[in-house]
Amino acid sequence: MLYDVITIGGGFSGLVTACRAAELGLKAAVLEARVEDRYPCSSRYSTGVCNVMGLAILAAPDVLYDAIIDGSDGTADPDLARTVADNGKRTIDWLTGAGARFVTRALQKDQPGQKVLAPPRRLSAGLDWEGRGGDVLMRPLEQNLEKRGSVLMRGTHVVELIVENGACAGVVARQGGRSVRIAGGAAVVADGGFAANPEMVAQWITPRADHVLARVAPGAHGDGIRMAEAAGAAIGGFGAFYGHVHHRDAMTNPKLWPYPHLDAVAEVAVLVGADGRRFTDEGQGGVCQANAIARLADPLSAFLIMDDAMWQAEPKLTTTGRGQSGDGGGGRRTRQRRRPRHARGSHRRAACGADRDRARPQRGSGGCQLLAPGGAAQRQEAQADGVLSAAVPRGAAVRWHHRYHGRRRDRCECAGAHARR
Repeated sequence: MLYDVITIGGGFSGLVTACRAAELGLKAAVLEARVEDRYPCSSRYSTGVCNVMGLAILAAPDVLYDAIIDGSDGTADPDLARTVADNGKRTIDWLTGAGARFVTRALQKDQPGQKVLAPPRRLSAGLDWEGRGGDVLMRPLEQNLEKRGSVLMRGTHVVELIVENGACAGVVARQGGRSVRIAGGAAVVADGGFAANPEMVAQWITPRADHVLARVAPGAHGDGIRMAEAAGAAIGGFGAFYGHVHHRDAMTNPKLWPYPHLDAVAEVAVLVGADGRRFTDEGQGGVCQANAIARLADPLSAFLIMDDAMWQAEPKLTTTGRGQSGDGGGGRRTRQRRRPRHARGSHRRAACGADRDRARPQRGSGGCQLLAPGGAAQRQEAQADGVLSAAVPRGAAVRWHHRYHGRRRDRCECAGAHARR
């Protein structure tokens, strides 16, 4: 059968593209590699918050456009920025008509009116997606697709784009162990990026791919990117990502991601490397911090330093957004409310150590307080080198975790992992 449009990947991007094409009278096919009825994908894992640079998606288009341009330091494509900014309300209206349900929540004091897919996920420890907004929306999207004579093909792993006379004419896929050709007038790559592919992460993000944590479903191997490049497409823009700052124990404890994360505290605390020196402007927000951590020689070498005021006042002290970008140490950070810079590319998380001190940390580039890894001997060595002004007591990660999801420590499955930090 000849399809007008083939989308590779059965998440929100693929299903919405196909549904809209079907609405316009086109024959569409969504090709999904997984075979499960409720196959795991990043759309199901999503918290379902609909915003633009931390602002409500229904804000005035010019406000959203300025936020994108300003928050990206002018690197965003103006045409794409305008398209996103101008279509916020249209997107919510279309999704509502397709069966989506939303609640309106203020996720932070400076972020009121956020549209969140319903039922919203519980912000509790670990991955909680079944029966939540992203998972629930997948069903009506598939039903709408089939109602209009189009199809979602599970167990169909696309391996090649067919190019004839300089145009895409379909795909080659694997179905049940056999190779099949599926003809189409156009193909849309929507297979979730490459965050679950260590080789591509090492190529584009950090050579220490084993020291950053993927926040995606296991199928995000970058197949679509590789196929598009092989077909002659220009690729790029993969050197930055959307992610969060996590305690390093999340690398081995699945109960510690996607929640809790440390962004809110990290924005007002001090982030230092193994040498005890700041390497980024913390006021830029968790997304920028995660990228800065990933750029370290060892992304697991970072430590987060905070005092009681920063810890206990979370999230009222949080700043979000831009600041002195490129300031590696000692630069002034303001308290004004700012929006986070969201970066393009694959979705990863960077992990760091987290602890606190009872005295306010110094912000100078050479005098940050640091919990040196490895114990007393390393702390003494670091202090002798002049980069450690005080040892930091342990245990903040336990307190953060239990403040976040409200469990008592003695009832929490994660307490043992946190207590080691």
